[in-house]
Amino acid sequence: MKIAVLHDLLDRKGGAEKTLLSIARHLEDRGHDVSIFTLILDKERTFTDLVEKVNVKEVGILKDWLSYSGAPRSSMRRRLRNMFGSLDPTQQLYLLYALRTFSGLKLGEYDIIHASNYPASNAAALLKKEQGVPAVWGCNEPYRDLWLKEYSTEPYLSRAANRTVGDLLRFIDVRLVSSLDAIFVNSNYTRTLVERIYGRTSTVIYPGIDTRVYRPILDASVLKERYCPEGGSLVLTVSRLYPAKKIDVLIRAVRRLKDRGERIKLLIIGEGPEERKTSEIGS
Repeated sequence: MKIAVLHDLLDRKGGAEKTLLSIARHLEDRGHDVSIFTLILDKERTFTDLVEKVNVKEVGILKDWLSYSGAPRSSMRRRLRNMFGSLDPTQQLYLLYALRTFSGLKLGEYDIIHASNYPASNAAALLKKEQGVPAVWGCNEPYRDLWLKEYSTEPYLSRAANRTVGDLLRFIDVRLVSSLDAIFVNSNYTRTLVERIYGRTSTVIYPGIDTRVYRPILDASVLKERYCPEGGSLVLTVSRLYPAKKIDVLIRAVRRLKDRGERIKLLIIGEGPEERKTSEIGS
C-alpha cells in the first residue's frame, strides 16, 4: 500500500513526532511505501535515527520564513502574541500557509492519506474531495488553541481574535473533519473530545512501547530514597517544558498540598523554552 502522511513540523522531539516516525518505520518494514510530507524537517532537533529510516519530503517554499515550532519569523512575534494570544496574526498566516501547502500536493497516486495534527487534518479532507484519495486522521488531540484553550482571562484582543477568527476556523474544522473516512485517537479521553467537538466516533489505538530499547530497571523506591529521604510522597513528571504542558499548574498544586501539611516533593524531568520560568516558579 502506498501511504502519504501529512505532518506539519518535524523539528522537535515530542511524543507525536516519535509515534509518527515509529509507525512509518514499522509500515515500511511490513512492505508498505510510506512518504511523510512536512513543512520543516530538522534532523538534528527531531529523532535523527528514526528520520533516516523513513522517506520524508519537505514541502513548501517558506522554510526560512518559519522559525522553530512553526511560527513565522518576525521581530514583532512576541509583541503580537502578547496582544492577540495564541491566534495572533502571524499564527493565522502560518495556519493558512500550512493548509494551502498541504492541500496543493498531488497525491492521486497514493492509496490513502494519513493526516497528523491540525491543519493537516483539514488538508486531508480537501485532498480527498479533490483527488479522490481516502483520508484518515491520527488525532493526538483537537487543535489546542481552537478547542482546548480558555480565553476568558486573556487580553481583550485575544478574546476578540478567538470570537472572530477562532469561530471561523472552528466552523471550517468541523465541516472538513466530517468528511474524513476514519479517525484514530491515542486515548479514551481524546475519543470523548472528538465525539464532543466533531460528533464523530473514533477508534482508540494506544501508542506502543518498543521493549527492545525501553526496559525500566529502576525501582521507584530508589527515586523516593534519593529525593524523599525523610519519607512522604514523590510526584514525577517527564515532559517538554512548553506553556501548553501547564507545568506551572502542577507546581502550584504541589505547593498547595505542602501548605496543607502534606509531605510531598515534585521532580520535573524535561527541557524547553519554559525551563527558566519553571525553575523560577518552582524555587
